[in-house]
Amino acid sequence: MPVYPEVGVEYQTSDYTRYYFAPTQTEAARLGRSYRPGSAVNLFAGALIETRITERWYAHLYVRHTVVDEAIADSPLVSQKGRSSALLAAAYRF
Repeated sequence: MPVYPEVGVEYQTSDYTRYYFAPTQTEAARLGRSYRPGSAVNLFAGALIETRITERWYAHLYVRHTVVDEAIADSPLVSQKGRSSALLAAAYRF
């Protein structure tokens, strides 16, 4: 069963972080504070695990955990300093 690990960094521009992590004026009024994040550099680690089901069918499990930059973690819209994801897929090889 092959395992393909990955580690890396992802860069997000300030335009990106402001679009996703800055509260709107309405949200800022409700929250009692505004927030305008700068760019962010997030660290991540993950792995793809592949297993053969039959001669042509394979199952893939991809898992990844990202530790977000303080520019994102400090946003009032964010409750955790990291995020995890998983994907389970089936693949047919011709």
